[in-house]
Amino acid sequence: MRKSIVLSMAMVLCVLALLLFGLAPESVNVVSPPGPAVLIVQDDTGAFLLQVKQGAQQAASEVGCALGQETVTKDTLTETVTRWEQRGASAALLLIEDANLREETATAFETSGIHVVVLRDQRANGAYVAMDERQVGALLAEFAQNYGMVYLLGEAPQRLEGVMDVLTPTQAILSATPAPEEQGCMIALTEEETHRLAILRASGEVTAPLAGMDPGASRVAWMADGIVDALAMDTPYAMGYTALKMALAGERKACLLPYRLVVKQEMYTAQNIKLMFPLLH
Repeated sequence: MRKSIVLSMAMVLCVLALLLFGLAPESVNVVSPPGPAVLIVQDDTGAFLLQVKQGAQQAASEVGCALGQETVTKDTLTETVTRWEQRGASAALLLIEDANLREETATAFETSGIHVVVLRDQRANGAYVAMDERQVGALLAEFAQNYGMVYLLGEAPQRLEGVMDVLTPTQAILSATPAPEEQGCMIALTEEETHRLAILRASGEVTAPLAGMDPGASRVAWMADGIVDALAMDTPYAMGYTALKMALAGERKACLLPYRLVVKQEMYTAQNIKLMFPLLH
């Protein structure tokens, strides 16, 4: 009897010890959200910017980070950087077309201790997220590679290199617009050339299939009407999301994102509808 009582007491003491020491919750390190981030732009309109901001906003919300947006000029640069430094900003994304203003802005923010990632344009000594221009050439060429003749139009050296990674030298015909009766496929390497060739095809002056770059507002109508057969679309949402993640982590690296090829049969799929109809999201 006495032995049973001793064993029972020992078991109770073991349970109490486990409750006090073994099952106590581990200390949790509470991580404060990072300081605010800012999207610095030169032009505050357009579907591309809208999607970039949506992607950056998603990345910011995942870590409890506030995201602002400002338009910058050479005259307002110093004031803008000072204001965000005083707010304790942790990251700045730059979507600035002017190369000189872009570099001046990046340098000013970095001097203030704010991590910078440049969007869409490459930067020699800093972090950036841009589209992969060689990859898009290969993407367009893969669409056209079963044609005996492929007409390559538009000046875009990196895209042309990607095309030639896929096509054979006998397939590629440079800088020649096919006559209406000629067979083959046309690849437009620039947005402007896509627009020009689409107009020619709509008028019947050329009849060969057309694969090209996103021509902008006409993309949906031209694809629906069969004027363009395939379009290479950039992915600004992914650009904004990736860039803010990199900036908050303080990463100084280059990141190239792949283009997506959209054809008529797939233009209304869930993954493509955001690209074809950016203002609806």
